[in-house]
Parts: sequence; C-alpha cells; structure tokens
Amino acid sequence: MKPDASAASQQAGLSFLFARGQRPDADAIAALAGNTGGMVSFSISHRPAEHPYWLELLALGLTFDVTGLAPGVEAATRPPQHAYALKDAALSEMEAVMIRPGPHLSAGGTLVPVIRAMAAVGCELAGLDGVQAVGWAPAGTLMARDYYLRAVGGWLRGGAFPGLGLTALRRGRGGVVRSEGLSFFVGHEITLHSAPSESPAEASKFALRVIHHLVENGSYSSGSVIGPGGEPLHCEFTASRSHLQITREAPAGN
Repeated sequence: MKPDASAASQQAGLSFLFARGQRPDADAIAALAGNTGGMVSFSISHRPAEHPYWLELLALGLTFDVTGLAPGVEAATRPPQHAYALKDAALSEMEAVMIRPGPHLSAGGTLVPVIRAMAAVGCELAGLDGVQAVGWAPAGTLMARDYYLRAVGGWLRGGAFPGLGLTALRRGRGGVVRSEGLSFFVGHEITLHSAPSESPAEASKFALRVIHHLVENGSYSSGSVIGPGGEPLHCEFTASRSHLQITREAPAGN
C-alpha cells in the first residue's frame, strides 16, 4: 500500500485493496455500474478522457470520486490500526482504489446520510473481482470483504451500526474501553469505565451499544443521562471535549 500520513487520511474514504497489478480500470467500474442494484444503483456521472484513472459516480443524488484506477497510480492509504476477519495478508503487496465524497460534499462529508450512501456504493464496489479487503480511513480499520458486506450491509438494512469496522475499540487499564474513529461521526470519542465485576467482553459490547446510539441519535450531554438500554449513566467531557467519559451509575434505591 502507498502510505498517506497527511490530514487527508482522516477524511471520509473507503479503500479497496487488490493484489499488486490487479486493480480495476475505468472499464471495470463502468461494467459494474450497469449491473448494480443489490444494495444501491449507481452510474458514472463524469469520466474525463484526459484523466482516465479516476471517475465520478452518482448514487442517490450524491457524487463520489473514485481514484487509484489502473493503470494509473494507486490511491494513497495509511497503515491500518485495526483489522477485522482478516487472515495473514501481505498488505505491503496490495494496492488501493479509493472512493470519497465529491468536492461539492466537502462541507457535509461527515453527515450520516452521505456516509450511508457511500457505504452502499462500497458494497457494490466490493463485488469487483480481486477485492481482498476494505479499509475505512477515519478509524484506521481494515475489514475482510465478506466482513464488510455483512457488518456494513447489515447496518444499511436497518441493523446495528458497525462499531467494529467504521469505528474501533481499544482497551486500557482498569477496564477502560476507548473508541477510535467515533469523532468522525459525533465530534468526539468515548471513554467507557467498566462496571464493577464486568468482563472486558461485556464492557466492549456495551460500548458498541453506546456507539450505535450516539451515531443514530447524537451525543449525550454532560451530567446524568439514560443509556441505550435504560441504564443510568454519568457523562463528563474532557477539557478539550475530545472525549466523553461515561460511567454507569447505580440505579436509584441501591
């Protein structure tokens, strides 16, 4: 993969990894556009003759740029920090094609409807021959193709937000669970303090429920709030407001 250490790596972007020399060209995307509809239909809205290595796609009234097409230069990506359902893979030997919101969506590229539309197009692009994995730039995640289709496709069909995919979790000392990549959707990460006698797996499961709730409904306010399952929570932002610290409170009367 070609590394990208710039701030652009934090922008909305799905990358599709292929074995070296196996990236699709514009014709392959055009052929796929004529046979889509499993998740969403899309068309090619701009195919510049002078720059045949990128395309503009139109889906649900929104445009997205596809870059890194063969035989041009591969799309730049950053090394993944989290991998899901991937067996040992020689990532350094893979090349990326990237899809991002078009320039006119720059002010709304973090809006959930835009991300959902792009994720749906991503489900279609994941059907290209040779896709080995799908990456999500803001969280530094990399998913096996089938995992992406199952987790992200399930969300698009009304299921839970793919917290282990479009965000990630990292465990810290003392049973703390921290999100990574949630700030892209809600403007901050969460730091969840585990309940007494709670296993790490249970704490992570609860963190994923909180992430789903925040993405779908917006952030909590500081102070006492009700959690996604009716749990009493205490929330407090850090001074920089980059993290929302969440502690479960004992129910009234205990």
